Amino acid sequence: MRLPLTLSLYLSRQFLLSFLAILAGLLAIVFVGEVLELLRRSAARPEISFGLILSMAGLKLPGTAQVILPSVTLFAALFFFWKMTRTHELEVVRASGISVWNFLAPVALAALLFGAVEVTVMNPLSAAMVGRYERLEDKYFRGRPTTLNVSSGGIWISQADAKAQAFIHAASLNPARFELTDVMVFENPANLPESRRIDARSAMLLPGVWELRDVVIQTEDGRGQRQAIYRLPTELTQSRIEESFASPRSLSFWQLPEFIHTLNAAGLSSLRHQLYFQALLAKPVLLAAMVILAAVFGLRQSRRGGIFTTISVGLAAGLLLFILNDVIQTLAQSGALPVVLGAWGPPLAGLLAGAAALFHFEDG
Repeated sequence: MRLPLTLSLYLSRQFLLSFLAILAGLLAIVFVGEVLELLRRSAARPEISFGLILSMAGLKLPGTAQVILPSVTLFAALFFFWKMTRTHELEVVRASGISVWNFLAPVALAALLFGAVEVTVMNPLSAAMVGRYERLEDKYFRGRPTTLNVSSGGIWISQADAKAQAFIHAASLNPARFELTDVMVFENPANLPESRRIDARSAMLLPGVWELRDVVIQTEDGRGQRQAIYRLPTELTQSRIEESFASPRSLSFWQLPEFIHTLNAAGLSSLRHQLYFQALLAKPVLLAAMVILAAVFGLRQSRRGGIFTTISVGLAAGLLLFILNDVIQTLAQSGALPVVLGAWGPPLAGLLAGAAALFHFEDG
């Protein structure tokens, strides 16, 4: 029997209300925990006000919501099926001749559509807020600004200490040796009245120094002074520069393809960003898989006892999929697995496993 439109809308609305209520409750708890953590970190920093802490906690909240979204979907689906069973609404629907697939479809479709809206509409706002949070964290908690900027025009690295300030531009970077090519440096030493420009064929990062080769130093009278090697002191390390990359979460879904292309053109690794982009594409499928898994356990309670035991098993199964998703993505980020497999494997596996279990219990 075909599911009436009114009933489809009712089921979708009830699921979304459960979803939003649980999401709001969890985010409220996360917000309080984040404020307490920032208060702990700022205990020795009197310049950080309580207003700034509240602002930073609020800026981080949308990024946290993206992380917990699959778990929220699982909790909401289990609560939805439990509520429908407790009020005997599922029994009425079954008695009318409607199959499990018909009344499950609106709920799964609602999760799928919400995932698509979250990725395409809400993610850009979240990325902007997370980017702002990371800049404030760098400034107030880490005591240093971002040192690396990657654009279509090349790579910009800034450094400063008591002796000099320098801005380094390079066309590309060799990640194997961390060597810059086609280098241009704008240096402002403290012991010189004016800044100077240094051009070099390459620059390699060594402990405590940039070693520039085939150097031309532009002097004050406009003439170029050539040197085979010029050593520019630095406090930067390879790990510190790599930490200055724009994190994937601070880039919106629409910005990621261009940024990945820019990283590849500059000779930098884009593996993290590729994996994050594919995971965003797969997120609607992951949310739908959580609904299907919840249905495997939530629908069985209408026929058998042990409601809370069944729900607990369903929570364990869904959380296992969530953990498996993180583990597989970690392996893909390390290069041990293909990026597409790391992002799409667990959601598709969960969806197929849940569908097979429903076929077995409901139609078998």
